Amino acid sequence: MDEWRTGLKALRADSISKLKKAFPELVQEVSRPSNFQDFYIYAFRYCLTGLQFHPQVDKLNNYLMYQNDYKVITMDQWMGFICLCNEVTF
Repeated sequence: MDEWRTGLKALRADSISKLKKAFPELVQEVSRPSNFQDFYIYAFRYCLTGLQFHPQVDKLNNYLMYQNDYKVITMDQWMGFICLCNEVTF
């Protein structure tokens, strides 16, 4: 929660309309390759904590329950996935 408050203060977003106004700048920041990698790592670590458990993580866990080859996704696999996405043209 502190990270959220700190971020909102840095953006000077004390209302929903100000947050919406700041959103394009945030997207631009995350779109830079070095910043995206930092954000990507943060997302992995964020999803490891119990309080931030989201439906996407639940879906991934359901998939992992049905397949027998892997029990977890490691940070190396997570980072390998983003490297693959950066190399492949969609």
